[in-house]
Amino acid sequence: MGEIHYAAITGDLVASRKAEKAFRAKVQSEILRAIEDLNLDLGQGLARPAVLTAGDEIQALFRAPSRAVKFVQVIKDRLDGLAAPNQDIVFGVGWGALSTGLLPEAASVEQLDGTCFHHARETLTLAKKQKTWVMFQGFGTDNDRTLTSLFELMGAIRAGWTNKQSCYTIDLRELGQRLAVARRHGVSPSVITESLQLSHFDAIINGEEAARLILHHFDPTEA
Repeated sequence: MGEIHYAAITGDLVASRKAEKAFRAKVQSEILRAIEDLNLDLGQGLARPAVLTAGDEIQALFRAPSRAVKFVQVIKDRLDGLAAPNQDIVFGVGWGALSTGLLPEAASVEQLDGTCFHHARETLTLAKKQKTWVMFQGFGTDNDRTLTSLFELMGAIRAGWTNKQSCYTIDLRELGQRLAVARRHGVSPSVITESLQLSHFDAIINGEEAARLILHHFDPTEA
Protein backbone atom coordinates (compact mmCIF):
# COMPACT_ATOMS: atom_id res chain seq x y z
CA MET A 1 0.00 0.00 0.00
CA GLY A 2 1.41 3.38 -1.00
CA GLU A 3 1.66 6.55 1.02
CA ILE A 4 -1.73 8.11 1.77
CA HIS A 5 -2.18 11.62 0.40
CA TYR A 6 -4.51 14.40 1.48
CA ALA A 7 -5.50 17.83 0.22
CA ALA A 8 -4.80 20.61 2.70
CA ILE A 9 -6.35 24.05 2.38
CA THR A 10 -5.03 27.15 4.03
CA GLY A 11 -7.14 30.28 3.61
CA ASP A 12 -6.41 33.80 4.74
CA LEU A 13 -8.87 36.64 5.25
CA VAL A 14 -6.81 39.31 3.54
CA ALA A 15 -6.83 42.75 5.19
CA SER A 16 -9.13 41.61 8.02
CA ARG A 17 -6.69 42.89 10.63
CA LYS A 18 -7.11 46.40 9.22
CA ALA A 19 -10.90 46.31 9.39
CA GLU A 20 -12.90 48.01 12.11
CA LYS A 21 -13.32 45.80 15.16
CA ALA A 22 -17.10 45.42 14.81
CA PHE A 23 -16.92 44.59 11.11
CA ARG A 24 -14.05 42.16 11.61
CA ALA A 25 -16.14 40.35 14.22
CA LYS A 26 -19.06 40.20 11.76
CA VAL A 27 -16.83 38.69 9.06
CA GLN A 28 -15.37 36.13 11.45
CA SER A 29 -18.84 35.18 12.70
CA GLU A 30 -20.09 34.60 9.14
CA ILE A 31 -17.04 32.53 8.22
CA LEU A 32 -17.42 30.44 11.38
CA ARG A 33 -21.03 29.69 10.45
CA ALA A 34 -19.96 28.75 6.94
CA ILE A 35 -17.28 26.41 8.29
CA GLU A 36 -19.77 24.75 10.65
CA ASP A 37 -22.18 24.19 7.75
CA LEU A 38 -19.43 22.81 5.51
CA ASN A 39 -18.14 20.44 8.19
CA LEU A 40 -21.61 18.89 8.30
CA ASP A 41 -22.23 18.99 4.55
CA LEU A 42 -18.90 17.59 3.33
CA GLY A 43 -18.88 14.69 5.77
CA GLN A 44 -16.39 11.93 5.00
CA GLY A 45 -14.79 14.04 2.29
CA LEU A 46 -13.05 15.87 5.14
CA ALA A 47 -10.28 14.08 7.01
CA ARG A 48 -10.63 16.52 9.91
CA PRO A 49 -13.16 19.31 10.58
CA ALA A 50 -12.14 22.67 9.16
CA VAL A 51 -11.28 25.43 11.64
CA LEU A 52 -10.80 29.19 11.80
CA THR A 53 -7.56 29.92 13.66
CA ALA A 54 -6.30 33.23 15.02
CA GLY A 55 -9.48 34.78 13.67
CA ASP A 56 -8.04 35.17 10.18
CA GLU A 57 -6.80 31.80 8.89
CA ILE A 58 -8.86 28.85 7.71
CA GLN A 59 -7.44 25.33 7.73
CA ALA A 60 -9.01 22.18 6.32
CA LEU A 61 -7.83 18.68 5.40
CA PHE A 62 -9.62 16.59 2.76
CA ARG A 63 -9.61 12.90 1.98
CA ALA A 64 -11.50 13.73 -1.23
CA PRO A 65 -9.93 16.78 -2.95
CA SER A 66 -12.95 17.22 -5.24
CA ARG A 67 -14.92 18.43 -2.20
CA ALA A 68 -12.49 21.33 -1.85
CA VAL A 69 -14.21 23.08 -4.78
CA LYS A 70 -17.42 23.51 -2.81
CA PHE A 71 -15.46 24.50 0.28
CA VAL A 72 -13.75 27.51 -1.32
CA GLN A 73 -16.91 28.44 -3.26
CA VAL A 74 -19.10 28.56 -0.16
CA ILE A 75 -16.57 30.54 1.88
CA LYS A 76 -16.17 33.02 -0.98
CA ASP A 77 -19.95 33.30 -1.42
CA ARG A 78 -20.53 33.97 2.28
CA LEU A 79 -17.88 36.67 2.29
CA ASP A 80 -19.22 38.28 -0.89
CA GLY A 81 -22.72 38.17 0.61
CA LEU A 82 -21.55 40.57 3.31
CA ALA A 83 -20.55 43.12 0.65
CA ALA A 84 -17.36 43.52 2.67
CA PRO A 85 -15.28 46.55 1.62
CA ASN A 86 -11.62 45.72 0.94
CA GLN A 87 -12.15 42.25 2.41
CA ASP A 88 -11.23 39.18 0.42
CA ILE A 89 -10.18 35.58 0.89
CA VAL A 90 -7.15 33.79 -0.60
CA PHE A 91 -6.63 30.01 -0.59
CA GLY A 92 -3.68 27.69 -1.07
CA VAL A 93 -4.52 24.04 -1.84
CA GLY A 94 -1.79 21.44 -1.44
CA TRP A 95 -1.70 17.70 -2.16
CA GLY A 96 0.68 15.38 -0.35
CA ALA A 97 1.35 13.16 2.63
CA LEU A 98 1.33 13.91 6.35
CA SER A 99 4.57 14.02 8.29
CA THR A 100 3.15 11.31 10.56
CA GLY A 101 2.34 9.05 7.61
CA LEU A 102 -0.97 7.87 9.00
CA LEU A 103 -3.57 10.34 10.23
CA PRO A 104 -3.31 10.61 14.05
CA GLU A 105 -6.67 9.70 15.50
CA ALA A 106 -6.93 12.46 18.13
CA ALA A 107 -5.17 15.28 16.25
CA SER A 108 -7.11 18.33 15.03
CA VAL A 109 -6.24 19.90 11.69
CA GLU A 110 -4.17 22.73 13.20
CA GLN A 111 -1.94 20.16 14.94
CA LEU A 112 -1.03 18.38 11.71
CA ASP A 113 1.88 18.94 9.32
CA GLY A 114 3.32 17.42 6.19
CA THR A 115 3.86 17.93 2.48
CA CYS A 116 0.21 18.78 1.80
CA PHE A 117 0.35 21.63 4.33
CA HIS A 118 3.72 22.85 3.03
CA HIS A 119 2.29 23.04 -0.49
CA ALA A 120 -0.83 24.83 0.76
CA ARG A 121 1.20 27.48 2.61
CA GLU A 122 3.57 28.01 -0.30
CA THR A 123 0.73 28.52 -2.76
CA LEU A 124 -1.13 30.79 -0.33
CA THR A 125 1.91 33.08 -0.19
CA LEU A 126 2.25 32.99 -3.98
CA ALA A 127 -1.47 33.64 -4.49
CA LYS A 128 -1.22 36.80 -2.39
CA LYS A 129 1.74 38.04 -4.45
CA GLN A 130 0.04 37.26 -7.75
CA LYS A 131 -3.33 38.63 -6.54
CA THR A 132 -5.30 35.51 -7.39
CA TRP A 133 -7.69 33.82 -4.99
CA VAL A 134 -6.99 30.08 -5.26
CA MET A 135 -3.76 28.29 -6.19
CA PHE A 136 -2.91 24.57 -6.29
CA GLN A 137 0.33 22.64 -5.77
CA GLY A 138 1.24 18.96 -5.62
CA PHE A 139 -1.35 17.60 -8.08
CA GLY A 140 1.17 17.56 -10.95
CA THR A 141 2.46 20.52 -12.95
CA ASP A 142 -0.27 20.40 -15.61
CA ASN A 143 -3.10 19.90 -13.13
CA ASP A 144 -1.78 22.64 -10.83
CA ARG A 145 -1.63 25.07 -13.71
CA THR A 146 -5.04 24.11 -15.09
CA LEU A 147 -6.79 24.28 -11.72
CA THR A 148 -5.18 27.59 -10.78
CA SER A 149 -6.10 29.04 -14.17
CA LEU A 150 -9.71 27.88 -13.85
CA PHE A 151 -10.07 29.63 -10.52
CA GLU A 152 -8.26 32.70 -11.79
CA LEU A 153 -10.79 32.98 -14.62
CA MET A 154 -13.71 32.40 -12.26
CA GLY A 155 -12.27 35.00 -9.90
CA ALA A 156 -12.05 37.52 -12.73
CA ILE A 157 -15.75 36.96 -13.52
CA ARG A 158 -16.78 37.20 -9.88
CA ALA A 159 -14.79 40.40 -9.39
CA GLY A 160 -17.15 42.14 -11.82
CA TRP A 161 -20.32 41.19 -9.96
CA THR A 162 -22.44 43.86 -8.32
CA ASN A 163 -23.71 43.21 -4.79
CA LYS A 164 -27.12 42.38 -6.28
CA GLN A 165 -25.66 39.89 -8.77
CA SER A 166 -23.70 38.24 -6.00
CA CYS A 167 -26.84 37.90 -3.88
CA TYR A 168 -28.80 36.38 -6.77
CA THR A 169 -26.13 33.75 -7.44
CA ILE A 170 -25.83 32.85 -3.76
CA ASP A 171 -29.60 32.54 -3.42
CA LEU A 172 -29.88 30.42 -6.56
CA ARG A 173 -27.42 27.92 -5.13
CA GLU A 174 -29.49 27.78 -1.94
CA LEU A 175 -32.99 27.73 -3.43
CA GLY A 176 -32.29 25.90 -6.68
CA GLN A 177 -34.93 27.74 -8.76
CA ARG A 178 -34.90 31.17 -10.35
CA LEU A 179 -38.57 31.66 -9.54
CA ALA A 180 -37.82 31.17 -5.83
CA VAL A 181 -35.00 33.72 -6.04
CA ALA A 182 -37.33 36.18 -7.76
CA ARG A 183 -39.94 35.74 -5.04
CA ARG A 184 -37.36 36.27 -2.30
CA HIS A 185 -36.27 39.57 -3.83
CA GLY A 186 -39.68 40.73 -5.00
CA VAL A 187 -38.74 40.95 -8.67
CA SER A 188 -39.81 39.18 -11.85
CA PRO A 189 -38.05 35.96 -12.91
CA SER A 190 -36.82 37.75 -16.05
CA VAL A 191 -34.82 40.13 -13.84
CA ILE A 192 -33.08 37.16 -12.22
CA THR A 193 -32.44 35.52 -15.59
CA GLU A 194 -30.96 38.68 -17.07
CA SER A 195 -28.77 39.24 -14.01
CA LEU A 196 -27.44 35.68 -14.10
CA GLN A 197 -26.68 36.00 -17.81
CA LEU A 198 -24.81 39.26 -17.29
CA SER A 199 -22.86 37.73 -14.40
CA HIS A 200 -21.90 34.67 -16.54
CA PHE A 201 -23.10 32.40 -13.77
CA ASP A 202 -23.29 29.37 -16.10
CA ALA A 203 -19.57 29.80 -16.83
CA ILE A 204 -18.87 29.74 -13.08
CA ILE A 205 -20.85 26.52 -12.67
CA ASN A 206 -19.01 24.95 -15.63
CA GLY A 207 -15.64 26.04 -14.24
CA GLU A 208 -16.39 24.54 -10.85
CA GLU A 209 -17.49 21.27 -12.43
CA ALA A 210 -14.32 21.14 -14.55
CA ALA A 211 -12.22 21.61 -11.40
CA ARG A 212 -14.15 18.85 -9.62
CA LEU A 213 -13.58 16.45 -12.52
CA ILE A 214 -9.82 17.01 -12.37
CA LEU A 215 -9.67 16.64 -8.59
CA HIS A 216 -11.95 13.60 -8.61
CA HIS A 217 -9.04 11.57 -10.02
CA PHE A 218 -7.30 12.08 -6.65
CA ASP A 219 -10.30 11.05 -4.55
CA PRO A 220 -10.19 7.69 -2.74
CA THR A 221 -12.31 5.11 -4.53
CA GLU A 222 -14.94 5.05 -1.78
CA ALA A 223 -15.47 8.88 -1.83
